[in-house]
Amino acid sequence: MLLGQIEAPWLILHDAVHPFVTPELTRAVLDAARQDGAAIASVPVARFFYDTEGRLRAAPNEVLQTQKPMAFQREGLARGFELLDAGQALEPTHERGALELLAMAGVRPRFVRGQARNIKITPLEDLELARALLGRDRPP
Repeated sequence: MLLGQIEAPWLILHDAVHPFVTPELTRAVLDAARQDGAAIASVPVARFFYDTEGRLRAAPNEVLQTQKPMAFQREGLARGFELLDAGQALEPTHERGALELLAMAGVRPRFVRGQARNIKITPLEDLELARALLGRDRPP
C-alpha cells in the first residue's frame, strides 16, 4: 500500500476538481489538523432536507457540505486501514473514505469554515459556474 511508503507525519488531501481553493483555507485546515489530529473544509448547507415520506431531516445550517482540502496525521489513517483489514470496521464508501477511516481510528476531524467559491467541478453545469467565477462566459 502506498500509505506505508509515506514518511511524512501530516498529509493534505486535495484534488483538481476543487480549483478555487485558496492558500488561506489550506493553511487554516492544516493549522486545525495540527491541533485536533484532522480537519476538513466545510460549508453549512442553507437548505431544508426532507426524506421521501415528507419528514424534515435537517433544517438550514444543520448539515455541512465538505470540501477539499482535508488534512490529517498519517498515523490515524494508517490505523483506520489496519482496523478495516482486520475486519473490525465496515468498508468505507468512495466519497467518505478518508473521514470514515479516521473515525474508525477514533479521530474526529475539526470542520473548518470553507469558502462558497471552493466549488467541486463534476457535471458540465459546474464547469459553466466555474467559468462565471473566472469572469468568462465562454471557454478560451
